[in-house]
Amino acid sequence: MPEKTAIKKEKIKPIKIKRKIGKTTGDKITDVIICAVMVIMSLCAIFPLWYTVVASLSNPVLVTTGKVVLWPKGVTWIGYKTMFQEKLLWRGYLNTLEYTIVSTFLNLVVTIPCGYALSRKTLPYKGLIFAFFMVPMYFSGGLVATFMVISQLGLYDTFWVMVLPQGVTTFNMIICRNYFNSNIPDSLFESATLDGASVTQFFFKFVIPLSKPIIAVLTLYFAIPKWNDYMTGLLYISQPKKQTLQYIIKQLTSTDAGSDVVDPNRDPEELRESQMKAGIMKYAVIIVGSLPLYILYPAVQRYLIGGMMVGAVKE
Repeated sequence: MPEKTAIKKEKIKPIKIKRKIGKTTGDKITDVIICAVMVIMSLCAIFPLWYTVVASLSNPVLVTTGKVVLWPKGVTWIGYKTMFQEKLLWRGYLNTLEYTIVSTFLNLVVTIPCGYALSRKTLPYKGLIFAFFMVPMYFSGGLVATFMVISQLGLYDTFWVMVLPQGVTTFNMIICRNYFNSNIPDSLFESATLDGASVTQFFFKFVIPLSKPIIAVLTLYFAIPKWNDYMTGLLYISQPKKQTLQYIIKQLTSTDAGSDVVDPNRDPEELRESQMKAGIMKYAVIIVGSLPLYILYPAVQRYLIGGMMVGAVKE
């Protein structure tokens, strides 16, 4: 028997090639330009808000004369004191809050099931139903026809005129449908039905928990326009106690609003002071009126970007 020779196996170590990948001069210049542009855009977005805060705390005379720019001067709470004394303003604040909450909830209740139904391939007459939503998106009867319909339905000057006419938004429904197309596959529904789940059970136990990003996005899309709505109250609400916050802000901060402003027998100095108070109050009202949106954005921030990107693209 030939003797077995022991063969030593040497491990071959891979040769690591270190490459220093450095940025070229053109890359560095591009980075500097991009950073500069982003800083300028950020300042353009932040400065109006910062100026509003500064102006709301500054002396009305200094604000009017343009001496307040970056920092408060002659700190005073006149704007906030004047605002808190306006009972009608807080009535409008409460009205707008109610309109926004009810309208957003109704929009979500209608839009999410509608978007999910249109995303399923098994929906009968799917194309016809989708066309039913698309036609009003491009064609409308106009303001006069809308006013006549609202009046004949008995919605004029009621709470529901601020809620029902905007119950469905086709654009947001399409975003919701695209999200379900991309994230709720038919195989998931088939697996659930094999385990005995009904369509309703599948929707509430699978679809809704998987739809948190798009629900957050739709909440913003519905709540922000409703909170800032001015025209609906102007056209369809006549009672001041039912008016929206934006309408009341316009009335209170207008320099020609109120009999005390246009009274020719009033002292000119007192008139000038009243106009300055109205002007300074608008900055305080903007801060307080925007407060709910400042609270809403951080609450849905982690869902916002993902929901917007996935819901806006159809694979």
